[in-house]
Amino acid sequence: MKNKYFLKLIFLSILLISLTNVNVKAQFTSGNLVVLKVGDGTTALTSSGSPIFLQQYTPTGSLVNTITFPTTGTNPVCISGTASSEGQLTRSPDGSNVCVTGYKIAPPYTSSLSATTSAVINRVVMKVDNTGTISTAATTATEFSANNIRSAVSDGNGNYWAVGGTTGVFHFGATASDTALVSNTSTNIRFVAIYNSQLYYSTAKGTNGVYQVGTGMPTTTGQTSVNVIPTKSTSSPYGFIMNATADICYIASDSLSLSTGGIEKWVSTSGVWSKVYTLGKGGSFITGYRSLAVDWSGTHPTIYATTADATTNRIVKIIDTDSTVIPTVIATAATNTMFKGIALAPANNVVAVAPTVKTLSTSGVTSNSAICNGNLVSDGNSTVTAMGICYGATLNPDIVGTHTSVAGVVGNFNANISSLTAGTTYHYRAYATNSIGISYGADSTFTTATSAVAPVVTTVNYSNLSPFTVSINCNVLNDGGNTITARGVCYSTGTSPTLLNTHTSETGTTGTFTSNLTGLSQGTTYYVRSYATNGIGTSYGNELSFTTTYYIPTYTISQVKLINAQGVADSINTYCKLIGVVHGINFTNSGLSFYMLDANAGINVYSASALYGYNVTEGDRIRVIGKIQQTRGLIEMLPDSIVKVSTGNTLNTPLVVTTLTDANESYLIKMNSLTYISGWPTIAGPTATVLAKNGADTITIEIFSQCPLQGTAAPVNLFNIIGLQSQYTSAITPPFLTGYYILPRSVSDLILSVNDIQNEASNITIYPNPSNGKFNVTNNDKNNLDVSIYTLQGNLIYHTITNKLTTSFDISNFSKGAYFIKLIDTKTNNTHTSKLIIQ
Repeated sequence: MKNKYFLKLIFLSILLISLTNVNVKAQFTSGNLVVLKVGDGTTALTSSGSPIFLQQYTPTGSLVNTITFPTTGTNPVCISGTASSEGQLTRSPDGSNVCVTGYKIAPPYTSSLSATTSAVINRVVMKVDNTGTISTAATTATEFSANNIRSAVSDGNGNYWAVGGTTGVFHFGATASDTALVSNTSTNIRFVAIYNSQLYYSTAKGTNGVYQVGTGMPTTTGQTSVNVIPTKSTSSPYGFIMNATADICYIASDSLSLSTGGIEKWVSTSGVWSKVYTLGKGGSFITGYRSLAVDWSGTHPTIYATTADATTNRIVKIIDTDSTVIPTVIATAATNTMFKGIALAPANNVVAVAPTVKTLSTSGVTSNSAICNGNLVSDGNSTVTAMGICYGATLNPDIVGTHTSVAGVVGNFNANISSLTAGTTYHYRAYATNSIGISYGADSTFTTATSAVAPVVTTVNYSNLSPFTVSINCNVLNDGGNTITARGVCYSTGTSPTLLNTHTSETGTTGTFTSNLTGLSQGTTYYVRSYATNGIGTSYGNELSFTTTYYIPTYTISQVKLINAQGVADSINTYCKLIGVVHGINFTNSGLSFYMLDANAGINVYSASALYGYNVTEGDRIRVIGKIQQTRGLIEMLPDSIVKVSTGNTLNTPLVVTTLTDANESYLIKMNSLTYISGWPTIAGPTATVLAKNGADTITIEIFSQCPLQGTAAPVNLFNIIGLQSQYTSAITPPFLTGYYILPRSVSDLILSVNDIQNEASNITIYPNPSNGKFNVTNNDKNNLDVSIYTLQGNLIYHTITNKLTTSFDISNFSKGAYFIKLIDTKTNNTHTSKLIIQ
């Protein structure tokens, strides 16, 4: 027995060693690619959650290994299999890990993941290091609620920034309490990344493009994000990558258009970005792209990207020699899977070297001063202890001579050099020092002016943006050798503002200053430039633009429904917040068209295509933020966001009306004793226009294709109808005082009259009536009798055909109350309709 036990221990030891070796094989190799794959290849991808995997590929497309994310246990994770925006993959600046975002739930869930609140399904950030080890980096039960979490990035030092369909840029620190909404300049964001110690994101909502978040990698609230690469509105930017000197950026656009989709190459010249051309459209590649990785080590950058195909998409390789290069497919996703984010594989091969530094051009050269610029491209994986600009009269000045010193942070820096001699040529170059050694940039020169010149001023940034105010931060870098007499900010709604436009005036000479602009219009784009004036002239700084936010008041629905005598709403273009309860269904198959009511009024919520993460459910109390608009008389709320507050709320009691007027537009109403004329959709199909008489008036009832009344029998006798009163006039200009109609929501909105008794078949007797549910029907004509029993709402509960003289019926299993019975003599087609009471 002891020997057998000993042998088992040896076997288990060997097995553990084998398992350990398998884990070692899961390590990533520097230079390889890592791709996020969604779907196991067996089960169809679904919005309720599909499993995810990291697959390592060689640059030629050979699969190395697959890492499976957990779908069970305490930290399961998955993403939506159908949301194109999810599944982005980012690599930390030090290359030590990649980040993935998702939902903390075992797939599949019972409904759409993105439409479920974060409190119900937490959003998570997952980190995978170079050994293939998966860990949960951050969890939130509040952010990105009822929408997608799409992308996250790590700085490699315990800080994480995440973005998605709501919230903005959110920071997670080392502890659960170390969180902050860093920026909400944009709230619908696709991708976030860190390049050259600066945080950026991309969005296709609002002004499309790549935005810089504050300065550096901010972790506190209130940061302003600036659109530094403004792609066109027709572009659809997703993943993007910058080079080490931050002057080349590749942006993946998933547009299917030949002119706007592909991989856009942007180049920065003196801080201004411009598009050079679009890659990835050669050959048969009409599709766009959503994620990309770039190997910058070769003569030409090599781009690896995932395509935006609707199914079984591809990984392609593009060597950027020119715009005509045709992509090479290196891998294709299997059925029931999709490739999502792609990145260079994380590695742990960091070696310290001397820093890399670049000499940039000068600016603001005067007779006695100059601003010399440099760029710390890389710290060489070792802390930079000194850097700045060396300058002097001879070639290649070094730190033995005159030099400046600035903080050792990767990125651009400058030195304001003064006390120079007029009309003199100076040499200058950037330098940086770390534990390995000192590096210099290329030698460059500038020549000071022979006399005083206009001052040099720069518009630094803006802050404290609100609907009506903003602060503009500026800096007069030098006075041009002549005393400053005026400085401030020029601004207007047009580009290149000057002193001829609105401007401020600030005290002081050289140095920083702030102008606080007031009285601005909400939701408006402004252009702003700093200025400074001396005895020589006026200089303007670089131009910035910003768009004021909206002041979001909360109104009742009644407050935004006021109209003039022409039926025109006085709240058009008002940006506000409304709260109400959903009544009815989504009356469109594309986008949103539904009605929300409060105690006194209702309004249509309309979106041509976007769903804002909301699934229309009657009884939901929702909060909608957006703009009021009016179309053909109907007052609408065009949403920017929809948040579900609660479910199962009590619906309004229908208001009984005799006529349709603007006073009850979008409210739940009821009309009694209508007579059917025409148009009933007895066969389900497109929207049906039904006409009915209400005394002398003709009433229009629109039965949309989404309404269950489609395909039901038309009312024969007087009937009542419940529905939402809507409007669509024939005119596109005022007055808007016609075109009212009733919009039923369900079968129960049609109430067939039980008091209007047809008695064409006079030889039929029903007894006893009232009864306990057991009764008889006698047909003295002895013909076949078609028998149907309905609820008051018109729901059929019983049907049969009998040829007996007397037939017994038993519906005692149904609730006590009033029903009606419809009897048709199949030979004569005579009809007998009568009230039926169960006691």
